[in-house]
Amino acid sequence: MSESRFLGYCVRLWQSGYRVIYDPAIRIRHFEFASSDAKSERAFNLQKKNRSVFISKQQAFLQSQWEPSAANVLLARQRFKKGCRRVLFIDDRLPRRDLGSGFPRALEFIESLVEAGCFVTHYPLQFPHELWEEARQFLPETVEIAANRGVFELQDFLEARQDFYHAIIVSRPHNMVVLNSIVSCHSEWFSRKSLIYDAEAMFSLREIIQAEVNGKPFTPEKSDQLIREELAITKYANRIITVSQAEADHFLRYGKKNVFVLGHALDIAHKTPGFQERTGYLFVGAMPSDASPNADSLIWFLRHVWPIISAQGAAHLDIVGLCDAPTVMGFASDSVHINGRVDNVTSFYANARLFIVPTRFAAGIPHKAHEAAAQGLPMVVTPLIASQLGWEEEVVIGESPSSFAKACLALYNDPILWETKRASALKAVERDCNRQHFQKTVELILADPQVIEQNRE
Repeated sequence: MSESRFLGYCVRLWQSGYRVIYDPAIRIRHFEFASSDAKSERAFNLQKKNRSVFISKQQAFLQSQWEPSAANVLLARQRFKKGCRRVLFIDDRLPRRDLGSGFPRALEFIESLVEAGCFVTHYPLQFPHELWEEARQFLPETVEIAANRGVFELQDFLEARQDFYHAIIVSRPHNMVVLNSIVSCHSEWFSRKSLIYDAEAMFSLREIIQAEVNGKPFTPEKSDQLIREELAITKYANRIITVSQAEADHFLRYGKKNVFVLGHALDIAHKTPGFQERTGYLFVGAMPSDASPNADSLIWFLRHVWPIISAQGAAHLDIVGLCDAPTVMGFASDSVHINGRVDNVTSFYANARLFIVPTRFAAGIPHKAHEAAAQGLPMVVTPLIASQLGWEEEVVIGESPSSFAKACLALYNDPILWETKRASALKAVERDCNRQHFQKTVELILADPQVIEQNRE
C-alpha cells in the first residue's frame, strides 16, 4: 500500500469514529523505492498522482491540520486529545522502583499524570544515558524520554520547546537550582506555564538531623539558615509539592503559597502469609555508599542491635537493594544475607516475619515502610520514622540499641502483637496511601488557579 493510500485509509478510520493505534515496541524499516527503480519517473509520477487524489478528497481534513512549519513540528507529530496537558518532568534519572530515594514515588507520580490524560516528557538531568529497552519495562509506553542530553543541553531543549509544555515539574533541590539559572536569564520562556517544584524530601532537615546523630548539632541559627536556603530555591515556582504535611508546614511557615501534599500510592495485599508461615528479618533500601542514610542505619543495627537479637537464638536477616557500601558488605555471613538489587521484592515481603527500619537521619516519608505495611509485614522503626509516618499504634518503636532489639524480639515472637500491628498498619496504609486520593491530588496540582482556590474553600 502506498503512503498516500495508507494515510487516506487512516483518515477514513478517524472520520468513522475509529482509532488508529500503534505498538511502540515494533520497529519498521522502510526502503524507499524498494519495489521500483529509484530513478524511474514512473514512481515519482505515481506519487504525485496519488498525492493529488488525496488532497482533492480530504480538503476538509487537511484544513484542520497544522500549517507546514518547523515551529509546528512538535504539535503536529502526534494527535493530542482535546484538553491534553503537556508536562515536562525533570529529575535526576528515570524512576526505577529498586533505586529507592524517592524514585518509586516519582514513578507513581508519572503514572498518575498519564492516567490524567497528560502527555509526559521525562528529562533525566543528572544521569541522562538510559537504555531504551530497560526504561520501557517500567515507564508507561506513552512517556517520551529526553535521554542523552543532561545538564548541558537543558537550556537548548527548553528554548526549542518554550511554547510546547503547559507545566514543568522539577524534583530535588539541585535540579531546581539548574532550572533557576535558566529561568533567571529567559523568564519569557516560562511566562505562560506552571512551574512546579516537587520537594520529594527536605534535604536541609536531613542534614540537621544527621548533625545531631553525629554529636555535632547545629545552632538554631544555622538550622534556620539551611532551611531558608533550601526554601529559597522555589522563588520561581508557582506551585510546591511536599511528601508530608510536616514538610509542607515548613514552606507555609516561611510564606510560601500553593503548597500541596503528595505522599505515596499503594495497593493493599489482602491475602498474605500469616505469623506461623513466616520467618526471619527483612531490610529493604538502596545503599550507594557507607554515608547514605540506609547504610548508616543498617551499620548501626548490625553493630549494636543484631548481636543482642542473635544472642537469643538463631536468626537470619535478608538485606535487599543496591549495596555499594563496603562496611555493610563486611557484615555478610550465614545469618546476614545481602541479596543486592532484585527485580521483585514481593517474595521477600511474603516470607519475612518482621521488617526493620532503623533509620537515624532522613527526610520525607520512607516508601519502603509504606510498601512493607501494604504487604502485610509489621515493623520496628526508630522514633524518626514513626514521626515521619505519623504512626504510633501501627508500629513498634525502638530508639536505643537495647530498646530496638527488645522491640524486635517482642514483635517477632508474639503472634497476638504481630497480628495487631499488622492489621493497624494495613488500615493506615489504606488511609494514607489511597490511590484515588493520590490521583485527585495530582489532577488538582495541574488545575487552573480558580479550581485550586475552590478546593481550599
